[in-house]
This record gives sequence, structure tokens and C-alpha cells, in this order.
Amino acid sequence: MKRLRSNPGLVLFLGAFLVFNSNCRPIPSGDTIGAALLPVRIALERTLDLDTYAPALVRAYDGDAYFLHWKGGHAYSAYPITLSLLVSPLYLPVAWLPNVRAWRPELVFLLARTLEKLMASLIAAASAACLFLLLRPLMSQRRALLLAAVYAFATNTWSTSSQALWQHGPSQLAIVLSLLCLQAFLEEPRPWKAAGAGLFAALGPALRPTDVFFFAVSVAVLGLLARRAGLLRWYALFGALCGGALVAYNLWMFGHLRGGYTQPLDAPLWTGLAGILLSPSHGLLVFSPVLAFALVGAWRWLREPPARGREVYAIALLFSLAHLLVYAKWRIWWGGDCYGPRMMADALPCLVLLLGPALDAITLSRPARAAFAAALLVSLAVQGVGAFCFPAGFDRANALWDWRRCPIVTNARAGPARVHYRALALWARQLSSGQRPDWTGTPLRLR
Repeated sequence: MKRLRSNPGLVLFLGAFLVFNSNCRPIPSGDTIGAALLPVRIALERTLDLDTYAPALVRAYDGDAYFLHWKGGHAYSAYPITLSLLVSPLYLPVAWLPNVRAWRPELVFLLARTLEKLMASLIAAASAACLFLLLRPLMSQRRALLLAAVYAFATNTWSTSSQALWQHGPSQLAIVLSLLCLQAFLEEPRPWKAAGAGLFAALGPALRPTDVFFFAVSVAVLGLLARRAGLLRWYALFGALCGGALVAYNLWMFGHLRGGYTQPLDAPLWTGLAGILLSPSHGLLVFSPVLAFALVGAWRWLREPPARGREVYAIALLFSLAHLLVYAKWRIWWGGDCYGPRMMADALPCLVLLLGPALDAITLSRPARAAFAAALLVSLAVQGVGAFCFPAGFDRANALWDWRRCPIVTNARAGPARVHYRALALWARQLSSGQRPDWTGTPLRLR
């Protein structure tokens, strides 16, 4: 206990992991099926195809298994596989389960979805703890802990990234680790710190293609502000290695440099910006109003740049803007069937980082403190609704601008999903009485 009290980063990690799992269920999507099943497939068969599970997946989605890519008579994931490759060593014990290769697909899906939630929550909790370590040299420990908690519980890190193996959670962790290593290098130049900054910045696009803008912004900012050839060499080295591997895979699998992401960015800019920020269905400032203070932080930083963290803040600001503009130009800026502004999740570490310069102004004004506290409480409540209720109140009509059908309200009215708690209680009773648990009525579904 004494060690925990003296290590707030560890306390944050453990607390976030417990909170992320307190709903006792994943919140899956077809988009995450590949990331959920591929590590299991690698552990059992040492292959990248999903042939064994493809027929069941096609049936479950009424023939429209959009997340599968067919090549040479085999079924593969239509999404990046970097995350699956990175976590697959953790799945090796799956092969030790009794007669696991003869399991029905439904049981494999149950196992995959359960492990998916654990992996997603571990990654999200780790990103929150690492964000605290990044913030700690830039401000007081109390403020760093506050902002790391805002990131963990008042944004879609909780309701989305920690609930399933979306690309966003690993992307967020890679961005935080890159900035953490970069700030550590700028304070105490060591080759391994520069290597870490370059490695995680270059790994980002392999996890989430739009993170190429984070890599580009990092190189541009460091070239203008840091001007350290040794540091930039690490970015160039890992950029070439990760980028080359990603391009080779995309060309082999999809026949296109961009892989499966070939949709044009030709939507009206102002429509997308308004939707991403203010839509009642997916608006960033609707689901996490506390992030509105990032605008104050960015303005204050531009007026009076602090002595420490100049490069980190510049990268955070420019990447947040680039990320916002790119998705504003995408036709499906709302991100499909999801809770809240999922497409902005990758920029959350940078947006929360920009809250730092705003804290001085907030603490000097009682109205500002009240507004910040109110925005934070609303953000926490909204994310809790997503974690415990969604998709009970999901509206497939996707009314993007109808406040009467706002997902926050519809899901809150539907109430928490309780079936998972009942299933766990049933399995506990069966185990305690020496019975074999009945998995056939599992509430963990494919979609």
C-alpha cells in the first residue's frame, strides 16, 4: 500500500483498468472482429488468415462481412494487422486450453471477445498512466494526475478505446509514448530516448493510418525547433522501416499504398467540422465538453510559450488540427455505428495535453473553475452512459442532428446493460456447485 501511495501513475493504471472493466462486458463492433480473432488464430495455427471463422462470420452478418478481405481464396482482415501481431505473443497460452482447436466457432468468439476487452482495457489504462508521466515534468503532480484522469474517464478513451480492440487505443498509446520519450530526450539526451520517440512515432501509422500526420508533424516540428540531427535520424530510420513494411503489406494484400482505406476526402469542410465538434450524435464538445478548454490552453500557449515542453505542445497542437481537418473532409465523419466522436479518439492525448496551459487561467477565476468543474462532471457522466448503457439505446437511423435522438439521452433512458452481470452470477453459481458452466447462452455476441 505504501508503494501505491508513492506511485500515482501505478494507482492510475490499476484504477483505470478496474473502471474500464467494471461494466463486465466488451462493447464490440464488426470493425474490431479481425483484431479480436487474429491473435487467437495466430496462437492456434500460426497463420494470418481467418478461414476457419469466415463462414460463421459471413452468416452472422447476413452475407455482408465487410471486415473480411478475400485474396487467393482466403479470408483476411480488411483492417491493419499490426496490433494483432504485437499482442499475439500474449495469446500463446490459448493453445494450451483443452481441445481448443475443436471448439465450436461460438466458443472461440466468446474467448476472443473476452480477451479483446482485457487487452483493450490494458492498453487504454497504460496510455493514461504514460500520459501522467508525460505531464508530470510539465506541471505539478496534482495537475498532471487531474489531466490524466480527464483523459481516462472524461473522454472516449473510456467508452470506446478501452472497450474493444479498435485501432484508437494502440494509436493513443503510441502517440503518448512517442511524446514521453521525446520530452525525456530533450531534458536529458540519451540515444535510447531518441530511438523510442522515433520508433513509436513511426509505429503509429502502422496501427492507425491517419497517424502518418502525427509522424509528419513530429518531424517538421523537431526540424524547426529542436534541430538535432541525431534525433531526426532515429525518426528517419524507423520511419523507413515501419513505413516500408506497411507499404509492402498494403501492396501485397490490397494492391494499393493506402491498403483498405481508399475513400476520397472530398466532403464539405465546414459540414464535417460542425459535425465532429457539435453534432448531438457524435460531437466532441457534446460528449466531452471539458475539452473545450483545450482551445483556451492552445491560445495561452501561443501567447506565452512555457520554457519546458515547447516541442511537445507544438506537436500536440498541430496534430490535433491536422487530425480534425482530415476527418472533417471524410464523408463518414461520424465513424459509423459507435458512441460519440470515435474518429477524434487518436487526438485525445494531444487535446488533453493542451488543457495544461489553461489550468492557470482556470484557477484564477471562480466562474472559470465552476465552468471547468461542470464540464468535467458532464463529460464523466456522458462517458459512463456509453460504458454501461450503449448500445442498449442505439438508434440505427443515425440521426446526426436530431437532439431528441441524441445517443446520450437514448442510452441513458435504456439503462445499464445487466445481462452480463447475470451471466457472471450464473457461471459463478455453477462453478461453486461443481457444475460445468453453460456457455451456450453467452451474452457476448459478434456484433
